[in-house]
Amino acid sequence: MEPESFTQREELAQAHQLGELQKDYTMQFHKIVEFLGLPMLLACVLVIVQSGVSERSILLGGIGVLLLGCTKMIIPFFFRHIHLYVYSNGLLYINRNTSRVARWEQIEGVEGGYIDLKNEKSIVMPLYFSGYKELRSTIMREIDNHTVSIEMDENSPAL
Repeated sequence: MEPESFTQREELAQAHQLGELQKDYTMQFHKIVEFLGLPMLLACVLVIVQSGVSERSILLGGIGVLLLGCTKMIIPFFFRHIHLYVYSNGLLYINRNTSRVARWEQIEGVEGGYIDLKNEKSIVMPLYFSGYKELRSTIMREIDNHTVSIEMDENSPAL
């Protein structure tokens, strides 16, 4: 991570009082390649099987393998800036010059690849994040923890 990004992240976390950094989630490139490349590879095999071994099928298979290789090199380049940082009091999403901050009490839930916020636009949470299931579970657990603590605060007698 570049120094400016580290500084930007720390400044945003402090300004929004997000607390201590718990975990950093980044893109998992092999999942993207599998997601896009596997269908492409299967299509190449299907063309060869259906039309038999011919110049055309070998050419199409070669083009498919070439596209798969290019995909494997290009996709990490485009998605290398996407990070989701989980802090003790919320999370921080950074993608190049775009950043979003959400405290746990602002988050309504996780639906598909989106983190739904109260009164704000959702944060996109791509399925290709490393530890996607863990991240989703962490968000749901923190939402529950903060909902319970807010309810307890509201129900406790005022001194």
